[in-house]
Amino acid sequence: MITPSHQIIYDWEYQDQQEECFVTIHFPPTFNPQVLKYVLSEDKTNLILSMDSPIPIVCGRLWGEVKEIKDVYTSDKYVLSITKQTPEEWPNIIKAVHPEFESLDPKSAYIQFQELVLEAPKDPQFQHYAIERLVASAQTGFLPALRTYGSMMLTVNGQQQNGFTSLKTAADTYGDPASAYQVGLILASTPEGFTNGISYLKFAGSKGFHAAYLTLGQIYSPFTEFEAQKDPALAAQYLQQAIAAGDEMPQAYNELSKLYAAGVGVEKDLKKAQELLAKGEQLEEHQNRRRYSKEHGETAPPPEKHEDRSYAGIGKIIAIGGGIAAFVAGFSYAIYKKFSRK
Repeated sequence: MITPSHQIIYDWEYQDQQEECFVTIHFPPTFNPQVLKYVLSEDKTNLILSMDSPIPIVCGRLWGEVKEIKDVYTSDKYVLSITKQTPEEWPNIIKAVHPEFESLDPKSAYIQFQELVLEAPKDPQFQHYAIERLVASAQTGFLPALRTYGSMMLTVNGQQQNGFTSLKTAADTYGDPASAYQVGLILASTPEGFTNGISYLKFAGSKGFHAAYLTLGQIYSPFTEFEAQKDPALAAQYLQQAIAAGDEMPQAYNELSKLYAAGVGVEKDLKKAQELLAKGEQLEEHQNRRRYSKEHGETAPPPEKHEDRSYAGIGKIIAIGGGIAAFVAGFSYAIYKKFSRK
């Protein structure tokens, strides 16, 4: 599998300029770019770029014939420059499997998976090819593929264990915060995995996946149905971290407002509770309007008038938005139970 510090090398960048195209590889400070070697086939239509690893960095049949190829590197990146025999657009660097090595590099396989998925509705066979490419990429440890494969398999009956294992590998071996979040949520949804799950969620949050702080806040909040030892003060702490991260999560404002309204975990402050609730509603409305505009290509209509959510009574507040964590927890628990049966 790909060495953790080499993930950045395999996730190269591609740029096309009709007459030329470029593959840019960024590498860690301790990496020696002199180990990077490319081989162009005699007919100048197949390329492999590799190093001292059985997993090629770029490998496959190109979109056309190469006129000239050269490489150059600096202190932090390596650039492969290709001049085309015929000026034309190449949508990607690799079009198909390398005929000699009968393989693709991990990123090209993942790109082809993404393209084939779009064609799947036209022909079921495309779905088969898409999964084939995804599995090939994930088996090398290419992080985007590993993460995608894991998430997909969680939704397929009989494949939940494979999905969980892939996500756990992405989290444990490669330190992927998004995968750590999913692993943490699944584990935290069961009594036997709760403590370990919390550790994964905390790791995800510390690495920039700030939704983990919202989830931790919901887990410990006394106003959610998530089965856990409730800790209002800890819930407030995590919800405040979610808000401070600046990712505009309305649920964090809504949940924290309940704590202030009830005076649990924080000092009771109805004014603060109202301000938090209003901010959460404002963010939610803004996100809904932005989503509408994106989907319909037009400005969203004015929002409908809703029931006044002012904090006239604590009971009214507590009921607002309480089902989010319960749904997520239930979904994760159902997944876990499916693949943990003996």
